[in-house]
Amino acid sequence: MRGVAATITGLAIALAACGGPIAPSATPAVPSRPFTSAPGESADTAVAISPSPSPMFCAGRSWPPYPLGGMAGLTARSVDRATIEITNHTAKTIYYRVSGWQFDQFETCRALGEIEVQRGPLDPGATERVMVDPGWQQAGVAVTLALWDRPCGEACSREPVGAMVVPLSPLEPAAS
Repeated sequence: MRGVAATITGLAIALAACGGPIAPSATPAVPSRPFTSAPGESADTAVAISPSPSPMFCAGRSWPPYPLGGMAGLTARSVDRATIEITNHTAKTIYYRVSGWQFDQFETCRALGEIEVQRGPLDPGATERVMVDPGWQQAGVAVTLALWDRPCGEACSREPVGAMVVPLSPLEPAAS
């Protein structure tokens, strides 16, 4: 949970910098470790980021966009700066969405905007490897994994039943 709090703290520091570009030093380096959740575990240490409304920041936007807290029987880890590995240790299919979050300029304000990377079902016992932009680790882009117990497509507005920040590893991807 320290990794989640450090990532969110880094994003709060970046928001407090009056909307300037994210400097690599604005987000502390977080060692990558698997995130495993147990029943009843929550992200109590997570602090929602909600900057005061101004022409610079969008009113009503906060980050994370949904409550953080894992899902029992699911693990997620970054094996290198471009690969996230998600494993379903449960007996049911889980539906997921991996997204990156970076500052974007909207019509009249700035906020963290979502860059969806991949979504899909994850069958019982299966492991999925998801590729992300290898530059995200250096740029401080936060990566989230949102989880649902039934399909949730592009137009879905249901809140996920589980969600977590997946700190990206500083390791280089293996040469292919």
